[in-house]
Amino acid sequence: GRKEVELAKVVAEKGGLEAGQKKLEAKVAELKKLVAENGTLEAKVAELKKLAAENGTLKVKVAELDKLVAEKGALDAALKKLEAKVAEQGEELLRGKRDGTEKPWFGSWF
Repeated sequence: GRKEVELAKVVAEKGGLEAGQKKLEAKVAELKKLVAENGTLEAKVAELKKLAAENGTLKVKVAELDKLVAEKGALDAALKKLEAKVAEQGEELLRGKRDGTEKPWFGSWF
């Protein structure tokens, strides 16, 4: 009967060990799942950071475009003034020829 008792102990111990191993395997599986989810999260975070950087670059580009548009507006306005001045000088020049008081049309620029 002593061998049976020893055998029963070993079987019980083996059963306990197997149960423990199953629990460990379940935990390992859970950890692997968490690691995979974490990897996915890290990828998502990296993607978000990339998008944020791209958005920042886009904002800079938009600001540059706005600046260029403003500069073009200023240039257009200056060009209109210049055209008006040239037209005005042209009229004065024509009047001057008629009056006989001709002066160079660029005289008022200097």
